[in-house]
Amino acid sequence: MLALAGRSALADQCAWVTKDQGDRAAALLRAGPAAFLEYCEPCGDAPPTKASPKPIAIDATGQRAIEVRSVNDDAVEVFVNGSEVDLAYTFVRRGTDEWRNVARLVGCEATDVSDVVRIPGDGAPAPKAKAKAKANANDRPSLRSVESELTAALAHLDSIGASGEPDAEAHVARARRALEAAVKELQLAQQKR
Repeated sequence: MLALAGRSALADQCAWVTKDQGDRAAALLRAGPAAFLEYCEPCGDAPPTKASPKPIAIDATGQRAIEVRSVNDDAVEVFVNGSEVDLAYTFVRRGTDEWRNVARLVGCEATDVSDVVRIPGDGAPAPKAKAKAKANANDRPSLRSVESELTAALAHLDSIGASGEPDAEAHVARARRALEAAVKELQLAQQKR
C-alpha cells in the first residue's frame, strides 16, 4: 500500500499548474513537432526509445488536440489527445534527438526528472536525405521549423521573465519584441511562397 501511495504522490508533481504555466505548456506542445514524450523517471519507466514519442492528434477544428482546463481559481490541467498529462513527465522535441522537460521549461518545480532526454537516432534523416542535403548546400531549414523554434523561445522567455530576477522582465520584454517581429517576418515570407 505504501509503495502505491508513493508512486501516486510522485505522479502528480506538475499535473496541476498555474494558468500561466498551463498556457505556456500548451504553446510549447503546439509549437514544435506534433509529438510528445511521456517519461516518468521516478516511477521507474524504462528509458525512452525511438518508438516512445506519441503523436499529438488533430481535433475537429483542425488544431492540435491540446487543452488547458481549469481545476479551480488557482490551478489548471493540461490535456493532450483528451488525457491529462503531468508536465513533470512530459517532454517536447527541441533537436534531432533531444527532448526537453515541459515542467522545467514553464517553471514548475519538479524533482528527480531530467531537463533533457536524448533518444539516439530519433529523427535522424535517412541516408538518402543526408546525401540530398549535402548535394544542395543552399538548403535552409523550413520556415515552419524556424517559426516553431522561435515560438518555443518565446515561451522560454516568459518563464525567465517570471523568475523574479532583477531587470529580468525588461530584458525579456526586449527579446520578446524581437522574436515576435521575427515570427511575423517568417509568417509573411510563408504567405509569399
